[in-house]
Amino acid sequence: MSVLLQYLNKHALYPNQINTPPSENLGLVIVIPCYNEENIITILQSIYNCERPLCDTEVLVVVNSPSNADINVLETNKARIYDFNTWTSNHKDHRLRYYLLHYPSLPPKDAGVGLARKLGMDQAIYRYLQINYDQGVIANIDADCTCKSNYLTSIEKLFTTTKTKACSIRFEHPIEGNLFSTQHYDAIILYELYLHYYILSLRKTGHPFAFHTIGSSFAVRASTYAMQGGMNKRKAGEDFYFLQKIIPLGKYSELNNTCVYPSPRKSERVPFGTGASITKMLNSNNIDYYTYDIQAFEDLKFFFEYIIHLNKNTNFEFLMNVIKEPLKSFLINNNMANHLAEIQKNTSSPQAFIQRFFRWFNAFVVLKYMNFSHEQYYQRKPIAEMAKEYLKRYENINVHNLGNKDLLLYFRNLIYDN
Repeated sequence: MSVLLQYLNKHALYPNQINTPPSENLGLVIVIPCYNEENIITILQSIYNCERPLCDTEVLVVVNSPSNADINVLETNKARIYDFNTWTSNHKDHRLRYYLLHYPSLPPKDAGVGLARKLGMDQAIYRYLQINYDQGVIANIDADCTCKSNYLTSIEKLFTTTKTKACSIRFEHPIEGNLFSTQHYDAIILYELYLHYYILSLRKTGHPFAFHTIGSSFAVRASTYAMQGGMNKRKAGEDFYFLQKIIPLGKYSELNNTCVYPSPRKSERVPFGTGASITKMLNSNNIDYYTYDIQAFEDLKFFFEYIIHLNKNTNFEFLMNVIKEPLKSFLINNNMANHLAEIQKNTSSPQAFIQRFFRWFNAFVVLKYMNFSHEQYYQRKPIAEMAKEYLKRYENINVHNLGNKDLLLYFRNLIYDN
């Protein structure tokens, strides 16, 4: 039995929704969740304007709502379905086909972006199963995004020329223009700056799993998706939780020669993430974004260097004597001694020890430590202040005259172009 069929038999929530057989040359499926969206045409057109890859492509728009949805949501979704049908009737291309999946009555306890992504990605598995092709790619992008014209071809090239299991795709929020207020652009600059600061600071610690996990800009091979149990149903953070299952497998890539452009719009649909953060900043009297103190990352760097440069016979009692607060308390509270003893017992080489260690001290544990340390010890600080400290400490850059936009451009260069 194929891995795709095994996955569907175990994890699919709905049967196949598309009656039209897929092309035998199908190699890329793009999933777009659509809930209460004011516009769907822009992303459809943006993908349509892309250079065509060698394989055929399908775009699956997942219009969804809970069974208790407000009438205004249902009317908005109905309007987007009409827009989709009208637009696709005038944009026929046998190499690039669009399909609409409509789920108007999802269980309220599960309905959300995680479930919408899962339904679209599971449908992609149905499509690939019909042509017995488990190496096809499933990408996610959001309805409020646009993409660079080489979006499709760049994804295809990465997955056909390498053994990549999944990838994060470059993203850049619009930071100037006439669509939003000056304050709105100021807010998204700070939020995107925070995203890059966090990942780059984590990389400085030596942690091997420091990658962006943004729902609108990732892609995964169908076989990998199936073998890891598919997407979760979380209403927020679904991207982080899903990709943190994939990244430790290895062969995870960054696709930086194309770009997704997410909207910096406000949103109250989820408790955290881009839209929620922008809403919070704009609703405050002072637009600022507070983030983790860079010293918390330095604490992890010291700890990881000790682990990485020694081996499975490390004297951990001595290590606990030299580790300072708050990391010391965090490790004790999270039973580090027991975890490390188990890791030592089940590894036979330094390399295997390190790999298993980071599977334990993964991105979830890092985030737990960051929150613990700032509840008990450190103070969150303005992102511009921490970004400047990063550039001074690691890049030897004079930051005296750098504004927030300048900082963001520096950080984009560091994470994407170096």
